[in-house]
Formats: sequence, structure tokens, C-alpha cells
Amino acid sequence: MIDAVELDFADGSCLVVESDVFQPRERFELGYLIFTSTPLQESEIGDRFIESFEVPNAFRLPLGIESLTSVDAQNDSIRSESGVALKYAKGADLIIAAAAFPITITIRADYLTETFDPECDIESCRRHSLWSVK
Repeated sequence: MIDAVELDFADGSCLVVESDVFQPRERFELGYLIFTSTPLQESEIGDRFIESFEVPNAFRLPLGIESLTSVDAQNDSIRSESGVALKYAKGADLIIAAAAFPITITIRADYLTETFDPECDIESCRRHSLWSVK
């Protein structure tokens, strides 16, 4: 189980994604993601499991970035930014999402072999464009 993921790009930049959880009502928890562009320091890691991935050059510059928002079926006003999709050429996506196990992350990309086990059905999430190549 991954607590955070650090994506390392060839130009030396990185994207760090961490997961947390909030409880909008009893017996209902939603995971959400925290994004930073600063590598995690040893003092921030502690006993957490941090996975680092080298991002291939083909995935260096996305064509677009979309947020993945899960919506509570019982209350449309309860929403959680549960993932992000980085869109690449030829329909390839790199998806980072809150995982089924609380406060963990799951990642899916064509070049990775890890099991993808998101908290919510990624296909049913609402997608909102955050950025795209014009």
C-alpha cells in the first residue's frame, strides 16, 4: 500500500501526491489527494511508504490534466477530489487516485505493473479539465 507517490521527471521536476481522508457523515469516508511539486524530505516521510517512479520521456508533457471527482449517491453536495488523470498522446493516461484502503494511493499507467485498486469507480467519476494544451 502506497501512502504517497513521487513522480520524477527527466527535467528534474517532480509531482508528489499524498492521500488523506475526511468523514462527512457517520460510517462514510472519502479519500482525497494533496498535490505538491516539492520532493518529500526524510523528516516528512517517517514510517510512511513512499513510492518513487521515473516518468518516461514520452510522459513528460501531458496534453491535459483532469480532476476526478467522486460524488456521494445520497447527497450530491458531498464531493471529493479522488484522483487526477494526466492525458497523453494516443489516449494514454496516467491516473493517480485515492485507494480502497484508507489514506493510501493507487496509480495506473501503461508503463507500470502495479495493481490499480481505487476507492471509487474511476469510470463513474466526474472529470473536470484543469489544464490542456491549446
